[in-house]
Amino acid sequence: MPYVLIVEDDADTRTMLATLARTQQLACDTAATLEEARTLVSTHTPDLVLCDLVLPDGNGMDLFDALPKRAHCEIVLTTGHASLETAIDALRRGATDYLVKPLNMQRLNSIFARVPRTTALHEEIAELRSELQRLGRFGRMLGSSPAMQAVYDAIGRVARTEASVLLTGESGTGKELAAQTIHDLSLRRRGPFLAINCGAIAANLVESEMFGHDRGSFTGAERQHKGFFERADGGTLFLDEITEMPLESQVKLLRVLETGRLTRLGSTREIDVDVRIVA
Repeated sequence: MPYVLIVEDDADTRTMLATLARTQQLACDTAATLEEARTLVSTHTPDLVLCDLVLPDGNGMDLFDALPKRAHCEIVLTTGHASLETAIDALRRGATDYLVKPLNMQRLNSIFARVPRTTALHEEIAELRSELQRLGRFGRMLGSSPAMQAVYDAIGRVARTEASVLLTGESGTGKELAAQTIHDLSLRRRGPFLAINCGAIAANLVESEMFGHDRGSFTGAERQHKGFFERADGGTLFLDEITEMPLESQVKLLRVLETGRLTRLGSTREIDVDVRIVA
């Protein structure tokens, strides 16, 4: 049975997280301090660690050093003291996700739900990377120059995380190819990958195409329509030329990213979606 370790100093939050993990048929231990967590990790390597960033006896990121170097263990950090600096530091040190309190239940359920398949996918992805390296390739990308090796290294680091990714570069340099490679080498590789050119969608149709609409929500809406987010559920959505999206739509996009929920045009019902964004 997959094993989860919850490291959280607040007793109520710790109990809630442990209960949620067990409802997903996961074995679970809890710790209130860094010292307790290190003791538990030394006897049994978890498949997932959900760890508070600020603990009574230290920083949650210090737990990285207690884990075996080659362990296929996901680490998700939680904090009520979020900053861009700590988020970047956490992802660089190997965290797969970074959650801000109050915790989003839909995100938590998604994280716990993928634990049973994580180990098998890690092994599959490792074999794929090894085979591609032998063939002189990296995902769908070709090239062995120092510049390309640096790109491969960056993609390899970010692919195994759940972080949203912003790709920059001139038109025609292969941003969509890089996005596809990130998806192919991630734990979402069995889910859908949708590439959308935001600049090619008419301004009055952006919200309908992104978030969907219900029948009768506007003139010509004769049937229900699932947007890109619903169609990419469980996978990756590549939003090319995202700066071309109208500002009003960008605000709604931000809300979906923050909450993991959307509302179709003409509806009041919120829909949970689990989508990783590359833009």
